[in-house]
Amino acid sequence: MPAYKNDKTGKWETLFYYTDYKNERRKKHRRGFNTKKEALEFEREFLAQSQFSIEMTFKSLYSLYHSDMESRIKKTTMETKEYIVNTKLLPFFEKMKVKDIKPIHIRKWQTDLLKMEYSKTYLKTIYNQLTAIFNYAIRFHNLDKNPCHIAGSIGKKDADEMQILSLQEFNKMIDCVTDKENKFFYIILFWTGMRKGELLALTYEDVDFENKTIMINKNFQIVKKERLITDPKTPRGRRVIAVNDIVLNCIEDLWSTSYKPNKTDKIFYLSKDSLKRQLDTACKKAGVPRIRVHDLRHSHASYLLSNGVNIVILSRRLGHEKVQTTLNIYCHICPSSEDRLNDVLNG
Repeated sequence: MPAYKNDKTGKWETLFYYTDYKNERRKKHRRGFNTKKEALEFEREFLAQSQFSIEMTFKSLYSLYHSDMESRIKKTTMETKEYIVNTKLLPFFEKMKVKDIKPIHIRKWQTDLLKMEYSKTYLKTIYNQLTAIFNYAIRFHNLDKNPCHIAGSIGKKDADEMQILSLQEFNKMIDCVTDKENKFFYIILFWTGMRKGELLALTYEDVDFENKTIMINKNFQIVKKERLITDPKTPRGRRVIAVNDIVLNCIEDLWSTSYKPNKTDKIFYLSKDSLKRQLDTACKKAGVPRIRVHDLRHSHASYLLSNGVNIVILSRRLGHEKVQTTLNIYCHICPSSEDRLNDVLNG
């Protein structure tokens, strides 16, 4: 009973239990409130203030932040925050005490993120989430300063202009790739729109030849020189996508030419440097715009949009958390859509 009225005094009282920063369970009883609202407000403020300590771990601070925020924002927004914290923040800061997290630790964390080759806008989103947690501690728990502000930001709010290859340009480029494994990697990226890390994590058992689909449920990353298979970039990154015979033929060829392959084997064992170097060389030979490996994903999206694929369907295929993300990235890359609209309106 967190708040109740004392019939003898006519005043409200509050009685509740809480866990302090040492993870010890304690009881709190306070009397003399004129209204139930006042009693409950005291409880809320007490819980917020009493549980915080610079001696607590970052994970404990996040628990306070989560408890305060989950009833104030949309469920989907909270789920996105949870995913970023669980996959990008806690692995680095979880056991560190709040008092021990210095700007230099933020910088080291940023360096690890920059090695992941995330988009600049996604890096900004991740950084903003860490900043928000420390800002919460400053505003409501009297933390002195935010170490993120001293460390400096990473990423960009607005995305850089992307390079897109048309189907014709892609075919010219792919003809100039000499290594078969690299060639197949580029082909699959172009025709599926997968992220590079998703394709590097793909195993043969993820491919359904009968139904012509691929299950995407993991991501490949290198963290502190350690090769890791992790969860997809976003919760909606877990998906099943349709693929064409071009993709299936590439995978079947790799299977048939592998030495004693197993269905749990990864399909590709390629380095970041090799993928970048061969793509640069092929683009130069073909006389097409120089692109990044990630731009093959953008080229896939552009190809589908220009051929009338619905933006909602595309968003699901790409594994974006929100359709708005897809709109923000790709709404400007299909100028022919405006002409098509005019044709429809003018009969």
